Amino acid sequence: MTVPMQATAGPRGVPEEDVDTKRWMQEMREMREMREMREMRERRTGWGRDGHRRGRIPAAVAGLRVERRDSLFHRRHAPPPSLPICPMRLIPLLLLCLAIPADAQAQASGTRNTVPYLVVRDTVSGAKVPRLAAPRTRVERAVNRQLDSISTSLRCILRMDGFGRKTEHWSTVRTTYAANDVLSAFIRFGGFCGGAHPINGENVSATFDLRTGKPVEFRDLFADYERDASAIARAMFPAQTTAADRITEAELQQLENDEERFCVQFYATEDLAREYFAYAFTHAGLETEPSLGHAIRACQEVAPVPYERLAPFAAPGGILARVAAARSSP
Repeated sequence: MTVPMQATAGPRGVPEEDVDTKRWMQEMREMREMREMREMRERRTGWGRDGHRRGRIPAAVAGLRVERRDSLFHRRHAPPPSLPICPMRLIPLLLLCLAIPADAQAQASGTRNTVPYLVVRDTVSGAKVPRLAAPRTRVERAVNRQLDSISTSLRCILRMDGFGRKTEHWSTVRTTYAANDVLSAFIRFGGFCGGAHPINGENVSATFDLRTGKPVEFRDLFADYERDASAIARAMFPAQTTAADRITEAELQQLENDEERFCVQFYATEDLAREYFAYAFTHAGLETEPSLGHAIRACQEVAPVPYERLAPFAAPGGILARVAAARSSP
């Protein structure tokens, strides 16, 4: 005769089989929660149990994943939601909000059709060169690429020259004009990049026609520079050219010992007509500077020329004619 087995009573009258089952379920639940905690830590820190670096998941994403779990532990101890990561598509809008619409001088002079731009520091050269804010067209993007190239080039390529001397560089950049589809920046670069002589503040200013996306050379500002070069030189440096053209051969030999008048001889009309000029647009006029060479670099002068003097020689439809017309218009 078989006697049926009766379950013995456990604590509080609960059968021992039910007690073991509940204990086993509790242990499994604790193990699952520990595993979930470990996975959450790996997602938050990026480190696994084996000491290898895991792919880091942003805290906001990790928090969302944890909150979806059904565990009571994670519902109570889920990490607080962090700030959302800014999508890449919102960066141009942020730059547009920070854009500098125009400088104070442009606003004071009543200049219209201003060009929004940003002054961005280059991580390679340290130069702060303007960029068009939120470029949309192919031409605007081309202008920014050229500005990036200029910004990166304002540095010494090597840290040491061939004789073990440390190189160093500096740059000064001013956005002098940003209106009427013209962006102009006065840029001066100097330092010691090796060689026999340092760079004593080379003028490498740049001006862009935003309708074409191309930089404009000094000669391209005028309708016929070869024909009008002498007249343009006299318009830019009227006092200097007049004094230099009057110097005789006898006076030229005496100028070697005259510190005050020594530089006058380099501003003769014929000599200036053959020189290369760096320039930058401003709201008051065109700033021009001749390139006289390293030995007489101290004689270089920056001449602010009113647009009225240069307007008769401007190329029709060019940026000089455009700025001069906007300046004269009420």
